[in-house]
Amino acid sequence: MMRTKLWLTLLSLSSLLACEGVEEVSLEDVGGLCVWGADDGGTYVEDESVELRVLMVECLECGASEVTTTCSVDQEGTTLHVHATADYTIDQSVETCLTVCETVFVSCESEPLAAGTYTLEYGGESTSFEVPSAGEMATLDGGCSI
Repeated sequence: MMRTKLWLTLLSLSSLLACEGVEEVSLEDVGGLCVWGADDGGTYVEDESVELRVLMVECLECGASEVTTTCSVDQEGTTLHVHATADYTIDQSVETCLTVCETVFVSCESEPLAAGTYTLEYGGESTSFEVPSAGEMATLDGGCSI
């Protein structure tokens, strides 16, 4: 009976310590996306690239560190497929955080775009934009508040 109690106590302590360890977080194709043109906005110029900016995390969790991001865009005809990832660790032993909130952005650039209508696909959603054009920026999932 004493061994059983000791074993359960040790099991409980190891579970508690695991909760205070380091958690690895991986995000894929989440967050809002903006298509930035030539004027840092919604102007898309023929034979120029566009920048695809993704707001992956608006505010990192307390204890987050070691942030790495990737972004890629693959073009098939007039469709741009964007893929973005963010990985970071959370030190669960951190109890007090600064009130400053760190965002996680990632960006990548398309090849120069000829005149035409383009479809943008990201995170299971799609939208379209015209090249050349000037006006509102193309966005997905609420855009990115930069």
